[in-house]
Amino acid sequence: MSEAVAIEEGPLDRATIRACAELCARAFAEATLFERFFPSPERRARSIATLHRAALAHLGPAGVCSVARDGDGGVRGVAAWLAPGGFPPPVREQLVRLPAVLAAFSPHFGALRVAARAEAATVAVHPRELHWYLQLLAVDPAAQRRGIGTALLAPVLERVDAEGALAYLETQDEANLAYYARVGFTLDRRIEVGPGAALFTMRREPRP
Repeated sequence: MSEAVAIEEGPLDRATIRACAELCARAFAEATLFERFFPSPERRARSIATLHRAALAHLGPAGVCSVARDGDGGVRGVAAWLAPGGFPPPVREQLVRLPAVLAAFSPHFGALRVAARAEAATVAVHPRELHWYLQLLAVDPAAQRRGIGTALLAPVLERVDAEGALAYLETQDEANLAYYARVGFTLDRRIEVGPGAALFTMRREPRP
């Protein structure tokens, strides 16, 4: 059953970025790679929030963000895309994010090496053709399975189809493959990043 939410698209103010980052910490608390990177649940929450706060604040000029708000104005979900030509983000944006990345991984620099290898592996197979890149989709665990994620994806997927464009994403949770398949994505590659951990890339081919 869908929850009544309003979808807002546009630049995010600081308070909204903070709320979205805290939502991501809840949404990804049991994600396989984050559990490996940050074994302590308390530290994991802080590190995930730190990483996503920096990512949302510095998407670059090609960034397109959507937020789902409930009737009280609370943030229930967030999606962030890079429009065609936006990947990789400008070097300046990547450098601005670096202190947050180092802070997030500061107690676990061994995990940072694994994360860097995973990042390099995904960049190596990233599409070279122009495409829309879904960098983030997160829904508050208390509001999942109510149609919010689909509502967040819909506006950009409509643009993708109108442009006849490719869409692309990565996910670290194999259970997400079926969810994204329902909106037209198909599995592209499985990338092994360590014992029991993998990343999955998915494509949504241009539609006539």
